[in-house]
Amino acid sequence: MAGALAAGVLGVSLIPAQSAGAAQGLCGSEVNNFSGGNYWGSTLFYEGDSAIETVRGSQYCGGIPFQISSNFATAWAMIVSHDGGGGFAQAGFTQHSPASGNIHPFGADQRTGSISTYSETDVSSVNLAAGSNYKFTTFWDPACDCEREEYGGTVIRSTSFDPYANWTGNFSLEFNGETQWQGTDVPGVASSPTHFGGLQVENTDESIANISLVPLTMNATSSRYAYNNPYGCSSTVGSTLCFDVWTSQP
Repeated sequence: MAGALAAGVLGVSLIPAQSAGAAQGLCGSEVNNFSGGNYWGSTLFYEGDSAIETVRGSQYCGGIPFQISSNFATAWAMIVSHDGGGGFAQAGFTQHSPASGNIHPFGADQRTGSISTYSETDVSSVNLAAGSNYKFTTFWDPACDCEREEYGGTVIRSTSFDPYANWTGNFSLEFNGETQWQGTDVPGVASSPTHFGGLQVENTDESIANISLVPLTMNATSSRYAYNNPYGCSSTVGSTLCFDVWTSQP
């Protein structure tokens, strides 16, 4: 997710989240930090993807003085322009500050990868319970020539542009935990990680298929952020390809 989250979440306060985690006191640099799996440079053409994610909270760096809108922690499924560096559409959950500890579904998208086209984000007012499982989906809808961003079958937002007219194909897949500041945790800890299971893709004929053999490249941008190998993962929520992400204790 690029930039700050949009307003619209109900019930927020200036009290920092108290969920389990290992947030550093210093926030470090404001850069996008990730832990998860990507499939870039695809030789196959997909129009959307989805994951059943186990919702987890996060711990924030900086304390109350640093409760700014760009200090967020999220986990999401994303469809993105071919090389991972262009436009995107994503759906997932977020716990962002000013933080009350509430976790909400969100959808976000960007027409291009240029700094001049900032991402647009909608955050639902619905509270998601930590430890619950929700399906987050981005899918192509030919009725609007757009990507729909959903949780549990409910549309959060839709792109205001046609990805086919703005992105480079073939589109790529991403499934990640993310923070904006290096000192903030990605959701989950080793004993209660954020689980990504039931991974699916939308094919060009709008059919849906389980991901079983897509060669995801796993990566974490900091040694604080962790993941496990997706192959042979045991999941109770869908396909055999699955993985966990979390923040390691210091």
